[in-house]
Amino acid sequence: MTHLAMKTELTPQQRDYLAKIHNSGRHLLGIINDILDLSKINAGQLELERAPFDLYDLVARSFAMIREQAEQKRLDLAYEIEPGTPTTLVGDAFRLQQVLINLLTNAVKFTERGEIGLRVRALGACEVGSVARFEFVLHDTGIGIPPDRRDRLFRPFSQIDASTTRRYGGTGLGLTICREIVERMGGHIEVESTPKLGSIFTFTIEAGVGESHSQTETLAQQLAGKRVLIVDDNETNGRIL
Repeated sequence: MTHLAMKTELTPQQRDYLAKIHNSGRHLLGIINDILDLSKINAGQLELERAPFDLYDLVARSFAMIREQAEQKRLDLAYEIEPGTPTTLVGDAFRLQQVLINLLTNAVKFTERGEIGLRVRALGACEVGSVARFEFVLHDTGIGIPPDRRDRLFRPFSQIDASTTRRYGGTGLGLTICREIVERMGGHIEVESTPKLGSIFTFTIEAGVGESHSQTETLAQQLAGKRVLIVDDNETNGRIL
């Protein structure tokens, strides 16, 4: 309702008040969802679905959800799905997207300048009907994490230090939930980081390989054999394209 109200004629002061209510409501909803997910995990009730989904579409939608915040900070966004990676996977798309959005949101939150990038690839052969392993590598040029604080990242209700909570907010549950989801998908998650230079989060999952019916794949076939000029002001995007 606040979202709808903000589309009406308002004074600047009213718009400011509604924006604060809207953002606070979304923040509270996020906390409630995190606590519910952690409760499901602790009770052994976090169940994963198995259904076909488009990997390219899922990644694109995940980036779309954090694009506005990234643009406000003038951050460059880029993602690359390596050639040969199946377009259709079989697994829990909702939970996989939950992991991606959590990591992307953190990257935006802790990065003031530079870029955030994601690379996705299949590890090994991918026959239709088989179960394959996939790797997701997310990097940022943010504040980084001191080596002696990294063990806190995946603990419930824990952050790097008290100043992180004061400045950036959050409950310290997101990465704990990510780790549990990834492990239930047959994978693992780890982090490499250099203070003031950025962080790299790498996670793997196991998923079924489905029949591919991707618009991206069709476009690639249409462009096969053609010469293409690519212009982009971001070096990473240029290299990916």
